[in-house]
Amino acid sequence: MSSRALRYLLVLLAALAVLYAILTLSGRADSSDPAGPVAVALEDLRAADVTGIDILGPAGESVALARTDEGWTANGFGADSAAIQRMLTASGEAKAGDRVSTNPANHERLGVTSDSAWHVTFSLVTGTETGILLGKPGPSFNAAYIRLPEQDDVYLVTGDLRAAAARPLDEWRDKLIAAVDTTAVDAIHLERDSTRYSIIRTDSAWTMAGLDLPADPAAMGDLLGELSDLRATGFFDQGLAESADDGGPVLLRLVAVGAAADTLLELEAAEREAAYQVRAVDATAVYQLPAWRVDRLIPAHDRLVPNVEQDTSRHQPPATGRSSRRTRTL
Repeated sequence: MSSRALRYLLVLLAALAVLYAILTLSGRADSSDPAGPVAVALEDLRAADVTGIDILGPAGESVALARTDEGWTANGFGADSAAIQRMLTASGEAKAGDRVSTNPANHERLGVTSDSAWHVTFSLVTGTETGILLGKPGPSFNAAYIRLPEQDDVYLVTGDLRAAAARPLDEWRDKLIAAVDTTAVDAIHLERDSTRYSIIRTDSAWTMAGLDLPADPAAMGDLLGELSDLRATGFFDQGLAESADDGGPVLLRLVAVGAAADTLLELEAAEREAAYQVRAVDATAVYQLPAWRVDRLIPAHDRLVPNVEQDTSRHQPPATGRSSRRTRTL
C-alpha cells in the first residue's frame, strides 16, 4: 500500500471515530449533567403530602390509590398499609441521577415510551399533580430509567420507587380477612361435608360438643393460628354460590362465638378451581385461599377427633348445660 493510500485510510478512520463519538454523545450527557427537572419533580414529592396516586401499567394495569378519612384505598377497596407506606417512603427517598439520553429514539430501549412505561401521577395536598414515567431497571442495583411526560430527556433514578410502584391491583389491596382475639373465643361451630360440629372451650382443653372428647391439639393449633391472622392469597371478582341448589358447591362455614354468645366472626367458603373463595358474612370482598389453608381453618371432623367413629347425630351440642349458651345454628 502506498503512503498516500495509507494517509487517506488513517484520515477516514479518524473521521469515522469522530462521527461515532458525536452519535454516541447525542444520546448521552456527561457525568456532570444535573438531573434538572426530574430532581425538581421528586423534590415536590418530598415537600408536600401525597393525597392520591394513579398508576397505569404497560399491560393496562390501572390502580387508583386514594387517602380517605378511614385510610388508604386501592380502586375503592381497602389498601395494604405496608404497600402504601413502601410507596410513600420510596417516593420521598428517590434520588435523580444523571441524564442518560436526550434522543427519543432511545425511549423504547429504556422502557420509557408512553406504552411501555409505568405512568405514575401523584396528587399533592397543594392541589397540584406530579407525573413521571418509570421505565426499565437501570444498570445498577435499585436504579431505573425515568422520564417526565412531554419531555425527551431520560434520567436514572435510584431507590425503591420502581419496585414499589410496578405491581398489579391485588398487591395493593389489603389481604387481611380477619384477626380474631382467640383468647376471647368460647366456641367454634363448623360445617363441612354436610356435617355440623362444634368445639367448646373448657377449663382444661377444647372439647368436641356432644362427644366429651378433647379436640386434637395440633388441629386446634392450626385453626386458632389461622383465626388470629387470616390473610388471603388473592381475590375473586364474583360472589359465592349460596348452595349446591344454586349451581355451586356446598358451602363450608365457620362461626366463632364469644363468652357472651356474641358472634366474633362468621365465614363461608366454596371450592373454585383448585382454590377456595372465602368471605366474612356481611362483607363484600371475596378472597382466595389455597385448599390446605381451608383445611386448617375448617378441619374435617375426623381430623379434630382422629380414630373416633363419626356419629353425626351426636355432633350437635346439647340443648342444656354449660355449652348451650355457645351454640349457634349455622
